[in-house]
Amino acid sequence: MDETKLFLYEWDFIDPPTKDYICGHCKQVFRKPMMIECCGSTFCESCIMEEDPYTYSFYTYLYMCPDCNVWDVAAILNRKKWKKIIEMDIKCPFTSNGCLWTGELKAGAAHIDVLTGDCEYVITTCTNGCGERLDKKELTEHLNFFCPQRLVVCNHCNKQDKQEFINGEHKNVCPELSIQCPNNCGANAIKQINLEDHLVECSLHEIKCDFSYAGCSKTMLRKDLAEHHQNNWQIHIAFLVEFFEDELQNKELQLHDLIAEKDEQFEKMLEQHSQQLMEKDEALHKLIKERDEEIQKQVKEQETKVNGQLEKLTEEFESRYHELKFNLSRLYHLPSAISSPVIDEQKLESEIIHRGKKNTEIWKGKYNSIEIAIKRLVPGASPAEILTEIHILEKLVHSNLVSMMFAMTTGEDVYMVLEYMSNGSLENYLRNNNPLLLHQQVFVGKQLANGLEYLQENLCIHRRIRVDNVLVGENLKCKIIDFSSAVVLQNYNEEVIAEKTLKLRVKWCAPEVLKEHRFCLKSDVWAYGILLWQVIANGTDPYPGLTIEEAEQHICSGTHMPRPHNCLGTFYTIMLDCWKLDPWTRPTFESLSDLLDHVKDSHKYTDIDL
Repeated sequence: MDETKLFLYEWDFIDPPTKDYICGHCKQVFRKPMMIECCGSTFCESCIMEEDPYTYSFYTYLYMCPDCNVWDVAAILNRKKWKKIIEMDIKCPFTSNGCLWTGELKAGAAHIDVLTGDCEYVITTCTNGCGERLDKKELTEHLNFFCPQRLVVCNHCNKQDKQEFINGEHKNVCPELSIQCPNNCGANAIKQINLEDHLVECSLHEIKCDFSYAGCSKTMLRKDLAEHHQNNWQIHIAFLVEFFEDELQNKELQLHDLIAEKDEQFEKMLEQHSQQLMEKDEALHKLIKERDEEIQKQVKEQETKVNGQLEKLTEEFESRYHELKFNLSRLYHLPSAISSPVIDEQKLESEIIHRGKKNTEIWKGKYNSIEIAIKRLVPGASPAEILTEIHILEKLVHSNLVSMMFAMTTGEDVYMVLEYMSNGSLENYLRNNNPLLLHQQVFVGKQLANGLEYLQENLCIHRRIRVDNVLVGENLKCKIIDFSSAVVLQNYNEEVIAEKTLKLRVKWCAPEVLKEHRFCLKSDVWAYGILLWQVIANGTDPYPGLTIEEAEQHICSGTHMPRPHNCLGTFYTIMLDCWKLDPWTRPTFESLSDLLDHVKDSHKYTDIDL
């Protein structure tokens, strides 16, 4: 048995191994424990094995001690620990999918397919939809030979459909199916489509007498019809005479009744029309007279009513003048349009809830009893950044972007009035609450991918995608904020150079930003991968334990953060796709949204409606 294959997969130990069986370097259960000669310590073979730096052979390796940092040391298999490890009891990693196998670790290589990583005993459902549940190893045979929902072709008419239909309903109506004559006349190769034509000619087909309509009730085989006519011609003539005499008599009676009925209807119709014409003539003269009188009366009433409505509308317009002026403040575009106060400060109640690291403050307020958030500059700050954000939010409207209700001024200050999100920033939400469940992680990631997909479609780079720039409302509703550093491109492939005044948050920056100070639409994809890592890590800052300089070296060299605790492998794969060094090989937000759908569909849990 190739013992190295035992550790190609992550196994769940029934009894967790003690620290005596944990590698001091990788902190995992020993992968083939090797004892180092220099200090007598034991490590995984993969942790101490390095390619020979002095030759270019792919088959020559040296051992290096992680504790002593000594090269080319001797190492031997620690057979005592190795024997103990491979005799530990494990369970199949596909237990959640129905496999109940347990056994010693050394038997695991025979249980799992080394090449594909699949377990043959996983319970799966037929992909054709027949509802059959069976082991994965039986699935191919079921799909090819036994599934009633598999596609097959009719051997007679070449119609393709499900097997249960072809061998069931279709078999009864297949036009090309060859059948025997139901009368056993000897014809045994009749196509089903031609059966009716055959029965018209079949000599053994039972038929009625040609004169059955006249009264002959005899039935016989078609071959005996001529003999029947010959033996009963006198009876048939008598039937025909009697039949046509009755028909003629009935037709005469029907015709007489019909003529009488039509004459009566015509007389009644003439009488009704004459009466209606007289009544309409009298009513018309009366109506003309009444309308003349009514028109004169309505003219006078309308004159009085219009004059009263004009006075009322004038008063209403004057009373709503200030409110309309406030709402029209949404139409401004430049500072010149924000020239005078447009808000009734007596209706505004507010208190500060956040002071930004730059020159802004966030206030929670109420206006006309509606909760709002107000973003304003600290006294003396330049309005350039908040004006940039206002211009961008005026043009961007999406359910996962924070909505700007309007811009306003009070005195010389510039304000942004935003919708209020009750749970604050995503960073504080993650740190102050229980860890998100899997379906909640997918729900948050899906919402932000949708919002960033909308920005990407509108050629907008946010440049500050982080958990502290996401707000959380009721039912974990997430929205992206802070567009003060956002830029809008002219085309999809355009790149912009970061201005000298832009302060970079290194741990969220893509390599092209740190190396060349250039941003593109795919720079936000890198930051989105960092955001997903933070969501799963409960709001922890990325690259924990590293200084900014160390983090920058990791980013530029392509070294990624390890998978967070309790993070699905499929989820971590999405992060790695976002962290590709070449920005144009990173996925679009549309494809990221689809990948999150795949994570959602691949696991069973009660889900929020995405």
